[in-house]
Amino acid sequence: MYNVFCITDFETTGTDPLKDYPIEIGCIFTNHKFEILDVYTELLKPEDISIWFDVSTLNWRKEFIEAYNIHKITPAEIINKGITFKEGVSRLIQKINNVRNMINNNKVKPIIVSDCAYFEMAFMNKLFRLAEEENFPFHYCAYDTNLSLCVFSNVGDPKVSHRALNDASLLYMHLLKYIDEERKFRGENFLR
Repeated sequence: MYNVFCITDFETTGTDPLKDYPIEIGCIFTNHKFEILDVYTELLKPEDISIWFDVSTLNWRKEFIEAYNIHKITPAEIINKGITFKEGVSRLIQKINNVRNMINNNKVKPIIVSDCAYFEMAFMNKLFRLAEEENFPFHYCAYDTNLSLCVFSNVGDPKVSHRALNDASLLYMHLLKYIDEERKFRGENFLR
């Protein structure tokens, strides 16, 4: 079976997928050798922006300030550049279909790869629920790189930049370093 990986990062309104929301998504789609097939990133917004922002001041609501202090994504940026959850999911599905066409396999489900797989999978599921999309196109499990990056390779967590695609890109570069270290240890046929 041909694996497709989706190195994923979300910026969110907080850390609880039950009450918080995804505000930015970054995905790097790779083949089983971790060669890049496609990239996807978008700012996201709810249909009703008053869920997140005080509409009189156009500032983040107080319950989301702590997350804002980390990601620094302004309400104006989201209002002007963000797309709805439904449109974001539609574009993401189109990217997945493009990747499937590249590898001539329209049934493959990308495996989410992250340094915190539970978090990213939970927010990906939430994004699809918010978009009212029932067909979840990702594999049912995700690959958490934290153990392999931190313990086995001495690479460590990517230095956080707190923009979704930047963080996904940093993780991708660290994965390549990890793979290179594994090739040195196991031989050139690792991931070939």
